[in-house]
Amino acid sequence: GFKAWVARVLERPSWQICLMALTFYSLFSPDIDMLVGTKESEFNLSIATTVVFGMFGMELVMQSIAKTDYLCRAYFWLDLIALASLLPDTWLMKAMTSNNQFVAAR
Repeated sequence: GFKAWVARVLERPSWQICLMALTFYSLFSPDIDMLVGTKESEFNLSIATTVVFGMFGMELVMQSIAKTDYLCRAYFWLDLIALASLLPDTWLMKAMTSNNQFVAAR
């Protein structure tokens, strides 16, 4: 069924390599951009981080579906905290904090 298919996707080496690359991206790209980036690269990075946020969110849901002992356990909370730590660097959050219309609506 669907649960077994999700489990097979999560176990594929290509999926694991992809998520590992995204992990390295999320760990190091903001620092590299801060050192050598421009305003334009910051904008592009925020869009890429939004995509990465979506991928990690999808992985969190998939893990919750495929593994019965994942939801609300230690790795779930670690993944959720890691996902939340990406939120400030996403395009939506940057747009909300830099646009006066969003600030005025608070």
